[in-house]
Amino acid sequence: LFSLSVEAIVEFDYQAQHEDELTIAVGDIISNIRKDEGGWWEGELDGRRGLFPDNFVRPTTYAFAYCTGVVCVAVIFQPLQL
Repeated sequence: LFSLSVEAIVEFDYQAQHEDELTIAVGDIISNIRKDEGGWWEGELDGRRGLFPDNFVRPTTYAFAYCTGVVCVAVIFQPLQL
């Protein structure tokens, strides 16, 4: 079993324009992000899943887990702030 999880913090407010989009505000943490081409990502916020513009957020955490029948390994990456 392999899984990858991405979280991001919202840096700019965005008001949803369509039913499948998320309204996001500065400081919100979006989780379980699926990155898509074309400038829109899909993620979860407050129990709701939807699309949001990728250039309004900054990824903060990448978590990856790999499990076999005997062992599980989890690694969490956080981008460096220079």
